[in-house]
Amino acid sequence: MKILSLGAVLLDQIASVERFPGEDDEVFVPNLKLLPGGSAANFAVFCARLGENAGFMGKVGDDAFGDFLITDLKGEKVETKGIAKSSLPTGTVFIAVRKDGQRMMFAHSGAANDLKNSDIELHYINKFDHLHLADLEHLAVLKYAAENFSGTVSLNPGALIAEKPKAALELIKHVDILICSEAEALKISGKNSVDASLDFFIKLGVKVSVITRGSKDPVAFDGKSKVSVPVFKVKVVDATGAGDSFSAGFVSSYLRTGNLKASLKFANAVASIVIQHSGARPGLNRAQVESLLK
Repeated sequence: MKILSLGAVLLDQIASVERFPGEDDEVFVPNLKLLPGGSAANFAVFCARLGENAGFMGKVGDDAFGDFLITDLKGEKVETKGIAKSSLPTGTVFIAVRKDGQRMMFAHSGAANDLKNSDIELHYINKFDHLHLADLEHLAVLKYAAENFSGTVSLNPGALIAEKPKAALELIKHVDILICSEAEALKISGKNSVDASLDFFIKLGVKVSVITRGSKDPVAFDGKSKVSVPVFKVKVVDATGAGDSFSAGFVSSYLRTGNLKASLKFANAVASIVIQHSGARPGLNRAQVESLLK
């Protein structure tokens, strides 16, 4: 299975803090890490670690950070032929993480949001079996790719897309698998419950709708069965990358098995391993996931 992820690749600046700052406040940062990130890039990396043939398409700046991020993806065995360079600087995200694993994020998309329709080579993307779209403010390019892709499509909208519900709904009409957090689902659907949102997305044309709920059990619906699987009870060190790893786990499993319950359980296991470590892409491999599932 060849999976292409389209969206942002960013440099994460992760700061460990005792508390989040208030207005006109200052908080000491005892530990600061510079790590590769970006929702779509994280998804591609996790798919590769789970044994899938993964590629990434996006845009970086013509700078040292951009070169670093491309080299990192190659090291993760992610195909990088779809990456273009921009005159804008490589995007960065500042992430403050408390001891309980909760976080605040400040994103500068930079080059990532400079991706244009002309950067999408249709002949290239259609060499893949599945296209995954993730958190990117420039929705038009995601819609263009989804409309012109011949295989199945998944979407993990994230906060940036959820802030534009009208445009998000137009994009979702071209999506087979939709994976949202509860907050994103309610904002995009305009409904007041998880069940109502799941029903709404299926009626919109989505084949499988999944809603994650933080420490609560995620729910999936395929138009026939609604399935929920318990999350693994683990200590949360850093929630960064939780949604991306869950999405990679669910999509890779569902594309292979078509089994909602098994795919939810697999996705829960992947995410539970990731959130026990710092950073968006801590060590993860398929053997770890299978061991946890046993």
